[in-house]
Amino acid sequence: MRRYNLLTWVLIIFFFIGFLTEFALNPSRILVPLLVFGSIIYFFKYPEKLKGLLQKGNRRNTYYNGRNKPNSRKDTKFKVIDGRFKDVNNDHDDNDDKPKYH
Repeated sequence: MRRYNLLTWVLIIFFFIGFLTEFALNPSRILVPLLVFGSIIYFFKYPEKLKGLLQKGNRRNTYYNGRNKPNSRKDTKFKVIDGRFKDVNNDHDDNDDKPKYH
């Protein structure tokens, strides 16, 4: 076990005296930072609880957004669209026999 010198014990005692005096005079100056830092540490340790807490307010919005989504996608064929720069690709044979689908 480590032994502390006299100066360390005096500083620890002064710290606790100041802490208790400040808490007796104005408890909100001590409690608010303790609650803020305590909640930050708690949500760092258990982030899934923060996620659940934040998603409670969005349940209604996700329900309505989920209803409006289409159930299936249409199968569409893609056409080749002639671009502006036809002269760049002159090495290809412009044959109308080939289908213009990918």
